[in-house]
This record gives sequence, structure tokens and C-alpha cells, in this order.
Amino acid sequence: MKRHLFYTLLAIFAGTSVITLAGVVGLLPIEPLLLKTLSGALLVETAAAIVGLFKATNFFESDHLPSVEPTKRTGDSLQDALDAALSEIKVLKERNDELRANLDRRTDLEKRVWVALNAADQVTLQTVYSLVDAETAVERQAVQTIVGHFLEAGRLRKSLNSGHYCAVPFQLSSTTKVLGNSG
Repeated sequence: MKRHLFYTLLAIFAGTSVITLAGVVGLLPIEPLLLKTLSGALLVETAAAIVGLFKATNFFESDHLPSVEPTKRTGDSLQDALDAALSEIKVLKERNDELRANLDRRTDLEKRVWVALNAADQVTLQTVYSLVDAETAVERQAVQTIVGHFLEAGRLRKSLNSGHYCAVPFQLSSTTKVLGNSG
């Protein structure tokens, strides 16, 4: 469709040009008013063609084939981006491994704290520290946090003795007891 439109406009331009130039030179007898109109149309068509040509053409671009250098630079920048992404993946993997190790240590510490809390009817934080070998301030803070979570979850309660804690015994629900007794 574009091709038909192009050739139609080209034929109109060529026809207007031939008739107008033949009238100006005197080869065709054309009334002055019509010749003036044809000359104006020819000027408008020529201006439109020139504007279209300037918009569609990059006059400062090289006529030669594109060099390999821009492609090499693009390849280099892609390689740099790939290297940066791989470096970021490595950092994220290391951070993930570190978080996993911290989680494993925390889970192990939580188990040891629970065992320490169940070691006697009543225990103090000092006793729990010594039972789980919490020597540094960071380790003691972690133990305190775990004990706080156990208190919130109802797995631990404060004893009547100040500073002492008692583990809440695990109780089966009535449904579980019935099921356990029937078997």
C-alpha cells in the first residue's frame, strides 16, 4: 500500500512539474492564473519532498559499512555487565550462606536453651547461660531473646521465686488423649 501511495505521489509531482515547466517556457499555452496556481503547487510539492528527504536522511553518517569497533565496545560493555552481575550473584550467595549458618546456629542454640530450661524445675538465666555455654554478650543476648520468645509463646513461665523460670509441660488436648487411649 505504501508503495502505491509513493508512486502515485511521484506521478502527480512529475506531471505537475512537466506541465508547469512547459507552460513557463511557452511550449503549452496556459492561462496566466492557472500557470500561477501550477507554479505554487510545484513549489509546495518540491518543499514537501525536500523536507521529507531531510527528515529521512542522515547526511553526516558514513557511507561505508559500520566498523567492528562499536560492536566490540558493545561486547565489552556486555561483558562488564555480565561480570558485575556474576559478582553480585557471588555476594548474594555468600550472604545467603552466612544467613543460613546464622539460622542453623540460632536453631541449635534454641534447642540447647529448651533443654537447659527443662533440666530442672526452676532455672535462672545465669544457669541457662552456663548450660548452653553462652560466654559473650552477644550469645547472652541471643539466649535472653529466645527465653523472651518462649515466654510469649507460653512454653515458659516465671516461677514464684524471683528470677527463676519454669518450662510449661507439654499437654495433650482432650481429643489427642481420647485418640491415644483408644489405641
